[in-house]
Amino acid sequence: MTNKQSAPTVGQGGTKRVWLCADDFALNAAVSEGILALLAEGRLSMTSCMTQSLGWRQWGMRLRDARYADRAGLHFNLTEAFPGISTSSLGKLMLKSSLRRIDRDAIRATLRHQLDDYTDVMAQAPAFVDGHQHVHVFPVVRDILMEELDARFTQRPWVRNVAPPVDRLGTRPFKLGVIMAMGGQRFADDLVWRQWPSNDAFAGIYGLTPDAPFGTLMQGWLASLASSHAGLIMCHPAKAAEAGDVIGPARAAEYAWFMSEEWPAALSRFHVELALSAELPTTV
Repeated sequence: MTNKQSAPTVGQGGTKRVWLCADDFALNAAVSEGILALLAEGRLSMTSCMTQSLGWRQWGMRLRDARYADRAGLHFNLTEAFPGISTSSLGKLMLKSSLRRIDRDAIRATLRHQLDDYTDVMAQAPAFVDGHQHVHVFPVVRDILMEELDARFTQRPWVRNVAPPVDRLGTRPFKLGVIMAMGGQRFADDLVWRQWPSNDAFAGIYGLTPDAPFGTLMQGWLASLASSHAGLIMCHPAKAAEAGDVIGPARAAEYAWFMSEEWPAALSRFHVELALSAELPTTV
């Protein structure tokens, strides 16, 4: 493990801040341990939690006891299978939501349950909300999400915007194109219309393969987001590739890179500071 003094922190010569969020906390032990370690080393801004996992209470309490509750949010899930939880395949959910034939009552019920489970364990509202496989931007789902958040919280948690302008990232990968087709830009416009707090630029989408040039990708994202007001990068680190996790090897590669000296060096190279909180500046 690297020396904490060399970890990227606010005030190490940077001029702009970016937010780095590790998704899938509580998915499994390798993911949760890795995220906790990165938070402890000051190499993450925050993490997004899966409350339907059988290990959620255990890992959520670890997160809270380590005093990271203010740096955590809900990773709203409709597609990841957990024991005893009814979910849909991503493809089927995309089709049904696009045709507006999705079960609205079921979506609302599972969202409420996940929010309840989050606040029960963390003893406070999520600092932010996003979606596993970006389901929160899908037709119908996005409307239900915003209705529930608006009704439930007087202090609004910020919501992930996945639609950065093209000139911020240079090109739009295929995956980003699919997300846009499923409502990414429409949702971004809706957040502005609602005057809802959100990030103004987004990065972190790639093939999630272990042979991907992750360090090169990260440097490109840092360069692209350096001019943003509240730029967000998502990541998926884990201490090891756990059996059954199809992107486990990519998770392990991400963890190794963030724990290496390449991460603070990249921040310094692009004159960027890592925000060590989940509090975004006002973007509306």
